[in-house]
Amino acid sequence: MREEWEEVVKDTSMALDLLKSSDEDSKMSVGALPSRSSEEYKSWCVRCLARRATAYAAQKRYEEGEYRCIHTPLSFFGELRSFLPTAAADFETASKLEPDNLGLQKDRKKMQRRATKARKEAEDRKEAGGEEPTA
Repeated sequence: MREEWEEVVKDTSMALDLLKSSDEDSKMSVGALPSRSSEEYKSWCVRCLARRATAYAAQKRYEEGEYRCIHTPLSFFGELRSFLPTAAADFETASKLEPDNLGLQKDRKKMQRRATKARKEAEDRKEAGGEEPTA
């Protein structure tokens, strides 16, 4: 099952890259892609982000990686500072694109709670490991 979720991550990441390139490089386009300024473009991005976030969540990848500045395929947001790749970051970006979408808002909050819980558990494990006696 993990392999299936990884395929979802790869496919949706590729789709987001294609959307990003829609105005930049017509050679990469495999068909008609919506203009970045259209509602259809925003809708496609939101669907891809939500699907990828769901796959990350299924893999328990709520929050990982280095804190860094990243470029999103969403030109109107430019750069976001976030842990990537994560379910929380994708739901955050998607919910900014569709702030009235209550389902996305609910999922974003759920992923933030899971990320906070995972971070605390990692800190607890680190502390427990640091307290072990040395031989």
